[in-house]
Amino acid sequence: MKQIIFVDGSGDGRFCWYNETTNIGNSYKMKDITSNQAEYLAIEKALENVPNNSEIEILSDSQLVVNQLNRIFHIKEDKLREFFDKIQNIIKEKKLKVTFVWIPRKNNKAGKYLG
Repeated sequence: MKQIIFVDGSGDGRFCWYNETTNIGNSYKMKDITSNQAEYLAIEKALENVPNNSEIEILSDSQLVVNQLNRIFHIKEDKLREFFDKIQNIIKEKKLKVTFVWIPRKNNKAGKYLG
């Protein structure tokens, strides 16, 4: 069964994920991170919380992050490259089939976890 996961990150260090398939989500807060870093962290945490060998669709309102993860945009910032690499490693280690999809902000169901 494909799992549908919404992710969101904000410039104040908050980030979250919501798995619509399982109706489970979580939110986090870190200091001194950008909104793009928060978005990557939300994806990382979401992928850490799915079973191995899962098919996942990640929905995000960050065009930059989605296009970087889909290898459409080049990653210029070293820290974002580190997040990208970590996510790729999780996907490989857990044998996940993941697609990254951009959605408009108003359709992002993860936002309810940001408060």
